[in-house]
Amino acid sequence: MCGRYQFTAEECREIRQIVQEIQQRYGDGAFQPGEIRPTSAAPVLLDRGPALMRWGYQLPHSLVINARAETASGVRVGCN
Repeated sequence: MCGRYQFTAEECREIRQIVQEIQQRYGDGAFQPGEIRPTSAAPVLLDRGPALMRWGYQLPHSLVINARAETASGVRVGCN
């Protein structure tokens, strides 16, 4: 997985709507578009609508970034 990504609410109407829904649900300061780093709260689209989740794979004692398929196989990941 990539360590970081970036987007802005001005990119398109759909992203503006997602950001607005996130801010209504979690409060104005819960999420700001821009650079998303591992452990940052980031919007995720679910069947029930957008939600905030932590970006990255967290293992018991470390954060996994830039994982390769060869080394990440067998690692159990999930959502928080």
